[in-house]
Amino acid sequence: MKKYINIFILLFLLHSCSKTPSDQIINYAEEKYGKSFKEGEIDLSKIFDFEWQTLYIFSPLTYPEDIEKEIGFKYNGPIVKDDHYLFLFVKDNKIVKKYTYSNIKIGFSDNENMGVYKVNFNDSKYKMNNK
Repeated sequence: MKKYINIFILLFLLHSCSKTPSDQIINYAEEKYGKSFKEGEIDLSKIFDFEWQTLYIFSPLTYPEDIEKEIGFKYNGPIVKDDHYLFLFVKDNKIVKKYTYSNIKIGFSDNENMGVYKVNFNDSKYKMNNK
């Protein structure tokens, strides 16, 4: 199965000065391929250059018990709000970084596991296309 990340152009601005994970992915691709790139390969382990084993991206309205089932240990956070995405970076059954964002600028396609997208550090190269 090919893995793709699709960039979606949004018509609104982020309310925060910090870069979201989707901004970091887009910036990496634009630096590597230019602002008008159509397709390329990115390596998420190079973009998120801290120690992590698995990145979980949960879609809006995911309940804590569903997050716990997926990550395999206790999660004390709230439900993922409507129109928000939760990025959890996990190492050794501990959350090492957590981001919750609305206004996400990319889409992750994975037909096997609806509602959550899982990325392993050792298998983090993805095809990316700009639609």
